[in-house]
Amino acid sequence: MVYIKRLIRMMFSNYFLELPIAIFYILYSILVVFPLQLLICYKTRNKVIRLLPILFYIMMTIVFLTLELKGEHWDGTPYLILALFAFYNALVCCLGSFIASRKKIEKREIISLF
Repeated sequence: MVYIKRLIRMMFSNYFLELPIAIFYILYSILVVFPLQLLICYKTRNKVIRLLPILFYIMMTIVFLTLELKGEHWDGTPYLILALFAFYNALVCCLGSFIASRKKIEKREIISLF
């Protein structure tokens, strides 16, 4: 439990542009990654291209978790934070893909009614 408390304290103690790093990263994900994923989903028909951002962030999460496990004592903690941030971006991309797919299904249902 102490490890988790220290990790959370570390995430919110470093500042960038007068904002804690974690809040800055969450805003970046919502304002940049989410709209880009929606744009990719609406502009491409190829499902592999739609999955590329999600796969990229999942690979980053796996790499950072591996580096965290390789570190000794507290050396791996920054990698754990980066893994959490990468996983959060993967979730944001999944949310964008889900919303885009739901909108396309609704559009097809409306067209089929006429």
